[in-house]
Amino acid sequence: MPVTPISSRWSTATITTKDGSEKVGLQSIDYKIHLNKQDHFEGGEHLRKYVSYGYKVVSGIIRVKSTCTPLDALLDHMDEANNNFTLQVVLKGEGGQIVKTLDFQQCYLDGKDYAMDVNGHGMSNYYFTAKDLKEGTGA
Repeated sequence: MPVTPISSRWSTATITTKDGSEKVGLQSIDYKIHLNKQDHFEGGEHLRKYVSYGYKVVSGIIRVKSTCTPLDALLDHMDEANNNFTLQVVLKGEGGQIVKTLDFQQCYLDGKDYAMDVNGHGMSNYYFTAKDLKEGTGA
């Protein structure tokens, strides 16, 4: 199977809140899925017999150029119940063909940081957790 490089230049991200949807100037995304796995052993054996899984935790960071108005609005109203968003990222290869889609469902913000240096532009990091992540392949 050939390797298809994914390009941040062609990839897009859309934030959807109760107030609507907006594409954001995504610079990068990092995410991880942590599965609370439990190893099970029987009868004093040193080899694992089976595993079971508990909670699934999806967390991530999206980095955008300057700021993201919909996410900043959520930060301003964090105390409101069910103030969540969805994040859909369409990962594309060179030339714009879709390689993979990431659909982060029922996301909540954990925080934000912002940095700007003399040689560049401002960059905001938004930290979030999601109820689940659905990954799809390109069309």
